[in-house]
Amino acid sequence: MNSGFSVDLLELERLAHDLREIGGDVRDAPVWKYELDVDRLREPDPLRAAVTRYQASLRAVMERLCSDAESVAAGVAASGVEYRHADERVDAVLRRIDGDAGGLGVRR
Repeated sequence: MNSGFSVDLLELERLAHDLREIGGDVRDAPVWKYELDVDRLREPDPLRAAVTRYQASLRAVMERLCSDAESVAAGVAASGVEYRHADERVDAVLRRIDGDAGGLGVRR
C-alpha cells in the first residue's frame, strides 16, 4: 500500500502559467481601455465624483486580482522547483544506496 503522495510537476507548471496569464488577460480587457468620460459631467456634479470613485475602486480591485494571481503563480512555480529538487536528491541517494549494495536493485 502506498501511503505517500505524488506531485504532477507538469500540472504545477500549467497552473503557474495559467495564473500568470490571468493578469495579462484581465489587464488587456476592453473594459479597462474605455472608461466613462466623466469630463462631460460638470465639476460639482455628485455623479461625476461617484463615477470617478467607482472607476478608481474597480481599477484597484483589478490590480489586486492580477497582483495576487501573479503572486500565487510564483509560489506554485517555486513549489514545483522545490519538489523537483527534492525528487532529484532522493533519487541520487537511492542510486548511491543501490550502488553501495552492489546493484541489488533497491526499489524506487
